[in-house]
Amino acid sequence: MTWGVREIDFVARIGGDEFAIVLYNVDEADVVRTVARLQSAVTAANRGPGGAPLSVSFGTVTSSSGETLMQLVDRADAAMYATRRLRESAAQ
Repeated sequence: MTWGVREIDFVARIGGDEFAIVLYNVDEADVVRTVARLQSAVTAANRGPGGAPLSVSFGTVTSSSGETLMQLVDRADAAMYATRRLRESAAQ
């Protein structure tokens, strides 16, 4: 496992500062655990010396039968922005 994902999972930069992770054959609990591992890695990196702290927002979705990859990415993107808005509202 590297950076919280398994070798069979797929990690890709999809544009700018956005990345997608495709987890194969997992349930919602696995997704929650994976996001927690990634958040822990960011927290640990932010404890290190120098540099600006990393800020990460996650949007998670599961695929539906007949859904295209772009539909899935669009839903995940919307979920990520919703999570970001909630975090920013809580910080105010």
